[in-house]
Formats: sequence, structure tokens, C-alpha cells
Amino acid sequence: MTDPLHLLYLIAEHADRTFIWTHYVSAEATANTIEVSRHGVQCQCHRLEYDPNVHSRHYSGTDTYCCRLFKADIIRALQVFGFDKVLIMKDEPQGVGGPNMSLLAYKSDLVSATGSG
Repeated sequence: MTDPLHLLYLIAEHADRTFIWTHYVSAEATANTIEVSRHGVQCQCHRLEYDPNVHSRHYSGTDTYCCRLFKADIIRALQVFGFDKVLIMKDEPQGVGGPNMSLLAYKSDLVSATGSG
């Protein structure tokens, strides 16, 4: 994933609720961090280069790198994009492959209006 903020924006544009599993950047990471701004959200993005010699590399997509956001920035972006309820279901800061989490996010006003919230 090379533009995670744009993906979160697209999810919010097309869905009232979402489940996301994602890696995030640990709070201690500072190397390869750049400022990005998309759709009214400004945050730091950590560029992670993939090692082409690692067997599991083929699970990482076609790009040679990914961009990971800090956990707080993921939550804030979802809120700015309209998901006012963000619930972290599982957080693994020491997860295999790096820190990761599962979350649910939904727009309470739209879910309540449909009677399914």
C-alpha cells in the first residue's frame, strides 16, 4: 500500500462501516518518515522498502515499498473522513511483520438512520 490515506478516504466515500486489519508504524519509528497531506488530513508516513530476497515478499503486492501510518493517524484520518466511531478490536504492537491492529469503524448517524445500528 503506497497511499494509505487515499485508501481510507475511498473507503469512507463508499461505505458507512468498515473492518480493517492493517500494519501501523510504532511510535518510536523516525527513519524514512515523510509528511503527507491527502483530502484534508496531514500526517507522517513511514516508507518501508521490501527486501526482494525474502520469500514472503510476493504477498506484499507489486510495488517495491509500502507506506505505513502511525496508529493515531489512522484513527484520526478515519474520523476526519466521517467514521465517528472507531473501535480497536485487537492491537498487536509486537506482531509478526510489525505492529498491527484490527478495527471497526462506522458512521453512527448513517447507521442509526437505517435502523441497523
